[in-house]
Amino acid sequence: MSLLTDTIVVTISQIAFFVGGWLFFFRQLCRNYDVRNRIVILSFALTFALSCTMFELIIFEILAFLQPSSRYLHWRIGLYFMLFLLVFLIPFYIAYLVLNTIKIDDPRKILKSIMELLFRFYYNDIGILII
Repeated sequence: MSLLTDTIVVTISQIAFFVGGWLFFFRQLCRNYDVRNRIVILSFALTFALSCTMFELIIFEILAFLQPSSRYLHWRIGLYFMLFLLVFLIPFYIAYLVLNTIKIDDPRKILKSIMELLFRFYYNDIGILII
């Protein structure tokens, strides 16, 4: 199989896993919980699809279904995209949702919170340097 054929196979399976994750979220996870935030649903479905694709690539490795270079390329792309989702996108969106719901009536509270976070960040860095 060529790289184009392998990419088509992996893309079709990712679309199927994405739709499966989307349906699983609506039918199983939020039956009694009303979630209307599309970014939450999208991030869950993307993470689900990427996880299933990683498992699928392991199965393809065992069965020797795709070319080794193609499997490696899709493995790396999937890993980097999942790393981006799990390390950057999802935590920052959670922080955005939390901070968006907080109503601050005193502007000095923002400065105090920023100073507290900076102190904790640098305190952690000093602890790492000592150890």
